[in-house]
Amino acid sequence: MMRKPDSKPSREELLSRQEVLDQIAEGAYFLALAEGFPPGQEVTHWLRAESEVVARLQKQAAPSKAVVAANNQGANAKNKTAKA
Repeated sequence: MMRKPDSKPSREELLSRQEVLDQIAEGAYFLALAEGFPPGQEVTHWLRAESEVVARLQKQAAPSKAVVAANNQGANAKNKTAKA
């Protein structure tokens, strides 16, 4: 369910947002670690980690959409068979 833009996010939304931010921060840390913590690269590491986390989350969500689509197609086929 979508919330109004001016309303406060729910506790669940805050937790999930915080989890995503934690994943980005951890990713940025490990990117910096791998490069020897070069000065002035904090934003670059953050943006790269953010991109990686978003891509991973989208990839994880994609199979769910595929399953829903397959289930819908199966239900449509059953309905056509039942009508015949």
